Amino acid sequence: SNNTDQFLPITIDADSLIHFHISLTADGLTGDGVVYDTLIIETSDPLIPFDSIPISLEHNDLPQILQVNVQFDPDSPYIPALPKRASSSHYTFPPHAHININFSEPIDSASARGGISLYSYYDFSQTGIIEDDNVTHSWNDDYTSVQISAQYSAPSPHFDLMPPPGIFIPTDSLILVLTSSVTDRANTPSGPNNLDVQRISRRDSGSDTTLHFSVDSIPFTVASVSPAPNSSGQENVPAIRVKFSIPVDPSTLDTSLANNQTLHVTSSLGGNEQITFDSISVSSTTMTAYPSKRLFYGDVVTCRLISSQIRDFLGFPPANTIDGIPGALFDADSDKDDVIWSFTIKNNSVVSVSPQEGATVEDVSPEITVTFEYPLFSGTFDTDTSTENLSIEVVSRYGGSEQSAFQDIRFSSDSTRVIITPTFNFFSYDSVLCRFKGFTTTFDYSSDLNLPQKGSTKEEYEWYFYTGETGFYTFPNPFRPSRNPRHCPSPAECGIWFKNLHTIDPDVVELRIRIFTMKALPVYDTKAAGVRVFFQPESAVHRPIWLWNTRNQAGAEVASGVYFYVIYDINDRALKRGKLMIVR
Repeated sequence: SNNTDQFLPITIDADSLIHFHISLTADGLTGDGVVYDTLIIETSDPLIPFDSIPISLEHNDLPQILQVNVQFDPDSPYIPALPKRASSSHYTFPPHAHININFSEPIDSASARGGISLYSYYDFSQTGIIEDDNVTHSWNDDYTSVQISAQYSAPSPHFDLMPPPGIFIPTDSLILVLTSSVTDRANTPSGPNNLDVQRISRRDSGSDTTLHFSVDSIPFTVASVSPAPNSSGQENVPAIRVKFSIPVDPSTLDTSLANNQTLHVTSSLGGNEQITFDSISVSSTTMTAYPSKRLFYGDVVTCRLISSQIRDFLGFPPANTIDGIPGALFDADSDKDDVIWSFTIKNNSVVSVSPQEGATVEDVSPEITVTFEYPLFSGTFDTDTSTENLSIEVVSRYGGSEQSAFQDIRFSSDSTRVIITPTFNFFSYDSVLCRFKGFTTTFDYSSDLNLPQKGSTKEEYEWYFYTGETGFYTFPNPFRPSRNPRHCPSPAECGIWFKNLHTIDPDVVELRIRIFTMKALPVYDTKAAGVRVFFQPESAVHRPIWLWNTRNQAGAEVASGVYFYVIYDINDRALKRGKLMIVR
């Protein structure tokens, strides 16, 4: 009891020094703060002297650290980022976490302000100064627990960022130091007790404990985009998708079909004009947009995701750079995490032609068909039937460099085929060269006509085919100029044509043609008229064709009737004979 002497039996080895430890428990005391002024040691052996040793004893519960943990808003579940920044620490916590420290005794908050330090390892490594004023302390009612939260008063020297209140800088490395200068609220004769950092139940000073924390990066990122960056061969109306790593708050994505503020899409042929959308949909993690118009062959499309306004359900913007730190978390206008990518629309190529390359046809004026891989854009293939057509060119070996005009140019119902009928009647054993001149490279979405121009085309295609044995013939025969306008379309083409002269004798390239009445009276002689009937391949002038204008040697039109002709070589060897009929 309070006034009763306490005797503790002690056994002493006479051959040794006296070593003993007295432990007083609460059961042997009247209460905390009881002081024993004197400790008397007595022995039962009269040979051993005794002495009085003055000792001041005091019983107090020294404050200790019970637990250090990480806490954050339980209504905002945290999804850790992978991979995390390499760290030797076994503690990790999200940027908006708090550090909670629980003590065994009520703590003096003023002493804790100086005795608990939390600072950035990276800032300290850069400046050599411990900046520990970037936090706030919040205590519970009995001062046994403190919550430490971020409250930056100046930008981080290392990251050059000023995070908002309650947010630690992602990927930072924090050091928490708790020292023995932290005291409890006890009222003892010797004052408050220091923090028992080492847990040895003894007053201590100058000791501390250090804990390391690694702040996780933001896990909210753009996981993928499509079409894939730098890809080619995409559809004319591609599905443009952005997939996020975790669910996105749909209210932060703009779904406007025009002038969209989340997804900017432009194309090289469209200039700086933002492409409008036909539809935009948002699922848990994906935003999908479809352009409202077909994009032209080979157009390069550029997409830009404006990330500053986008948020996940924790309120974080996406961190799309490798540093794991979203710029918009610190600067509302930051564009550092915008995602920009481009892709190319597929080209429309010729997949087949008719007649096929190298084929032989018997028709002197066959239809030519060009089939494309995809439907043609309206106004990109010239339908001009003259020799000035900008899309298709047809020439032949014996036709020389003269380009054929066309009787007709039409399209299939699905716009994948073009059917062309030349006006040329090709020669026997002729080689016909066809050339699709390609599509324009300067397509204008605002124009209805985008024909190819010289020097600015792509996807050109050439092929050739042959004509078979048509043989020599005269046309028109009978010749009826007054009844059939095709027989005399113009003064320069009015008469009877002698065609395929090169087939009469393959070794002869120059001829003499004579016209006679049925009584063998001479009517016309090319040699006498000074007209040279000469032909050679690939010559626009010397073709294996000759026109008799149905006039005699004096230049007068011959009368209706039957005439015959004889074709000679230059040695006047007769090669061919036949009849002609003229009906005026």
